[in-house]
Amino acid sequence: MSTVPIIPLASIMPGVAQPDSNWEYLETVIRPYTIELYTQYRNTCLMAVNNNIIKFHKDPATLDMLLQRLLTVIANVNNALGVVHAKHSGRTGYALGSNDITNFLSISEEYVRIQSDLMGVYNEVYLPLQAMTEQAHAAATAAGAANKGNV
Repeated sequence: MSTVPIIPLASIMPGVAQPDSNWEYLETVIRPYTIELYTQYRNTCLMAVNNNIIKFHKDPATLDMLLQRLLTVIANVNNALGVVHAKHSGRTGYALGSNDITNFLSISEEYVRIQSDLMGVYNEVYLPLQAMTEQAHAAATAAGAANKGNV
């Protein structure tokens, strides 16, 4: 009977580290990445409704629809992050024993699900909202420059 060698994930996909089964990995790698995605989405919503550029959006109805959809996802993610974090907050060291490892993997999967919820609206909601906001910002900047020239 031959054995199949175990190939480290990093050798197959350079730059991707195989997760350690320690609680610090959840706290220092997985959670911050998820929060970074969440923050990026939230900041795009805040910029879209900035008082200085909101009147420069060309399609307010689409803006409203995109904002509502993204804000719903953001609210759901915010709630889910709190619930998931409570499941591992304060835990340190390696997950030892089958129950601990199962718990660790389950929590990891919850973070992946949250990330998936964010990425699920990336192409159809987040990117269009970001593009609209960048266009409105450019129009506001151009209008400001034009007004400065007329003073």
